[in-house]
Amino acid sequence: MREPLDEVYIDELLQEALSKGWSELYLEQGKPPYGRVGGSYQMDELSQYEVVRKVVLQRMAYDMLSNEQIARLEEHGVLQFYHVAVRIARFSVRLVVVDGRMEASFQVLPKP
Repeated sequence: MREPLDEVYIDELLQEALSKGWSELYLEQGKPPYGRVGGSYQMDELSQYEVVRKVVLQRMAYDMLSNEQIARLEEHGVLQFYHVAVRIARFSVRLVVVDGRMEASFQVLPKP
């Protein structure tokens, strides 16, 4: 049985992704979280989790955003920003909403 994402926070997933050596983490509705290492997708590494549901992904995304950023995402359907996961790393984040479906990608940024 797969673990639900309902109580998981984005920084937990980012920590797991980094511990596996991933350079990117992807969250898409209808798929479990997956990542990329050196150009190769890692589709089953976080398969202990259920598929990402819309409400869970929206919660994770909105927890990182200000009200102004939420409004821009809802208006334009795309938002790119930086997220600092304390004591983990910095990430370039891209949120996209197409036909009501949200996707998120997190790319690890080099340390300054």
